[in-house]
Amino acid sequence: MPKLTINYTQDIDTVYRFVTDPDVVKKRSESFGEKNIRIQVDEAGGTKTITSTREIDSDLPGFAKRLCNANNTNVERREWR
Repeated sequence: MPKLTINYTQDIDTVYRFVTDPDVVKKRSESFGEKNIRIQVDEAGGTKTITSTREIDSDLPGFAKRLCNANNTNVERREWR
């Protein structure tokens, strides 16, 4: 599974609240024009898991429109410890 490291200038508590707040996650998706956004938050064993399911419209080039669907459902799962 891929791993990503990001360095923030804010303190860890501020960043943690920001990335695990379901309202913030939903607003971020809305700002990108995503639709039918559902956010699920689970906590177990010191890990908070945010699962975001949303529909994303893509502006596909003409040739790709015949091969791909312009509307896709994206499921993103992030674990924070």
